[in-house]
Amino acid sequence: MSSALKKSGAAGEWIANIGLILLLITIILPLIKIEPVIWKTVYAVAAGILLIARIFFTDYSAPNMRARRLKRMGLWSALFFAAGCVFAWFPSTAPVEWLAFFLAGGVLQAYSSLALPAAINQK
Repeated sequence: MSSALKKSGAAGEWIANIGLILLLITIILPLIKIEPVIWKTVYAVAAGILLIARIFFTDYSAPNMRARRLKRMGLWSALFFAAGCVFAWFPSTAPVEWLAFFLAGGVLQAYSSLALPAAINQK
């Protein structure tokens, strides 16, 4: 990828936000009894968008070690969402294993999103 795209960071955050919004929609779809193929496909697309944004478009440089670690946690949350997608498509797994990975990714994403501004402003 171009280093200019990676350095801007704004494009990556917008793409990641689209993926996160699709993930939010994905968790609602099974609750309103949408066909499993549809919500699993939306989940796969959302996890793929978020993973691509975190790998290719996120700039991981930061003023201190804690901020860099929190930025990398966003990548780990995308990996957890992708793993949950894999478990959602396998019929031999329990019907809720994908949900465990979804929640783990959500917890990591929420923690890193809330702690990152404080870590960046820390001297």
